[in-house]
Amino acid sequence: MFISVSVNGLDLGVAFADDFFSKFGNHDGHYIVGLVAEAHLVRRLRQIGYDVRRVLSHNVEIREIRRGDFVYECVGDYGEVIKDMPEELRRVFREFCEEGVNIRVGCDGNVPVFLEGNPLFKMSVKGVIEHFISMSKSRLFGPLIMFYSDLEPLIAALGDEIESMLLFSCGIEIYDGDLYLRKFDRESSNPTRSRIMNPEQVLDEIEKIFERNGIYLEREFELGLEISNRKTLEEGLKT
Repeated sequence: MFISVSVNGLDLGVAFADDFFSKFGNHDGHYIVGLVAEAHLVRRLRQIGYDVRRVLSHNVEIREIRRGDFVYECVGDYGEVIKDMPEELRRVFREFCEEGVNIRVGCDGNVPVFLEGNPLFKMSVKGVIEHFISMSKSRLFGPLIMFYSDLEPLIAALGDEIESMLLFSCGIEIYDGDLYLRKFDRESSNPTRSRIMNPEQVLDEIEKIFERNGIYLEREFELGLEISNRKTLEEGLKT
């Protein structure tokens, strides 16, 4: 079952319903479009009172759906999973797949985000990093952020990519509610961390780098989306 995914009227790609329940789905948990769609499904289920148990393996798998004394295990492909569902729950899944995921993102910052050259929205990279800092004590990482954060899942996915860029380009790490500078000692395999004492100033500089360069997204088969100007951004962060 294919699920169309768009943002502000522009097509992002498709998600595959089977991937929501498979250990190796969403291209082993790296397919951003599928993870974003799955996070939206989980939100819809929560809105009508269901609790969704997920398992982080290679992928983020929907393993169990609960409400009160009702428990439904999600094992198999999409057809197998919905086969014995109560009608109300089955209708939610069918409507979700038929309607697709139509994401609306407003502009809340000055960093322009483009999809293959087309403007999508403007975001605050500083605001997203601050949100990640506030969540870092919960030890959530990678795609799980999309499922637990209050951020739009697509913004959370971009935040995860930005966090990775910060760490690998200039050693800035979000850890335990703060920003740290992480360094590796040549004589030891263990990193050392020193807390950044001027986080506001550092975040303002990061925001300026992203504002100057923008974030350019391209559709990509394995990942769904990739930041095509990642190297330019990383070079800017190194300075």
